[in-house]
Amino acid sequence: MKIERFEVKGFKNLRQSAVLDELAGVNVIHGENNIGKSNLLQAMDLFFWLLGSWRSSPSP
Repeated sequence: MKIERFEVKGFKNLRQSAVLDELAGVNVIHGENNIGKSNLLQAMDLFFWLLGSWRSSPSP
């Protein structure tokens, strides 16, 4: 699976929309302390966890 764009808003301390565009093979998230880099990664982790649990759930 290739992600081309990721956007999250309202997750933990992410008040404004955080958008990752033009994602390539290797990406780096950098910035000052306490701006939500770890929360952005946690949101991505949650997304993939939910996607995996949705795909593995049995069909009715």
